[in-house]
Amino acid sequence: EPLVTGFDTHWLCNRVAVQEKPWTWQLLNWRIAAKEFAISGAEHNQRIRDKQFIHFLRETLLGNHRLVRQMQKESPHFLVDDTLNGLAAKMNALTCSLDVDPAVLQATADAFDANFMGGGHLQNDDQIRRILHARQWGPDRLRTCKPAPLQSSGAGPFIAIQSQLITRKSLGGLRTDLKSRVLDFDDQPIDGLYCVGEAAGFGGGGASGKRSLEGTFLPGCIMTARAAARSIIAGR
Repeated sequence: EPLVTGFDTHWLCNRVAVQEKPWTWQLLNWRIAAKEFAISGAEHNQRIRDKQFIHFLRETLLGNHRLVRQMQKESPHFLVDDTLNGLAAKMNALTCSLDVDPAVLQATADAFDANFMGGGHLQNDDQIRRILHARQWGPDRLRTCKPAPLQSSGAGPFIAIQSQLITRKSLGGLRTDLKSRVLDFDDQPIDGLYCVGEAAGFGGGGASGKRSLEGTFLPGCIMTARAAARSIIAGR
């Protein structure tokens, strides 16, 4: 099963975590990066931060080459090269190893590109099928490249991004009941003490389940806040 970002991220992280080395690589080209690469944070999204709507629209439609060039300049984990052989050398230099075999990297790219030699048969590739599925939704179509050979003329240079898992949120928090009241060690509500949102584990200890992401946290925050407000108004 291909590890495609944006589908089962929980499964993707599990697969990455059991690898011998604590990192993995994303292989793409400049065409894909300009269209799809994004970073959260106001410092990387000044078009939104500074309300530069025209520039934001242009980068959305034509590609955010500015951000890709910024990462190429500032991040040692964002590697760029005109050839796959050269890219493999940079990947190995970064990790002080010989983990990436240039021949295997070339064969991997060739195998992906071969899917486009058979016309309609390309949809038999599960990775490409998922990309096509994502593009069926309008907003994702804007920020997801139409599948094409990785080694297409004019689509380069090639890019390899070293990725490593980090823990950002534990989904833990204070134990609460269904009225957002904080419970003591005996599971009894503490009078006058309420807890909502992130401090309550985004909805009472992971209400969104193991596969919750940023997009699923907001409903839990609203739910716990409403429960607390109703309980306070009711005086219990």
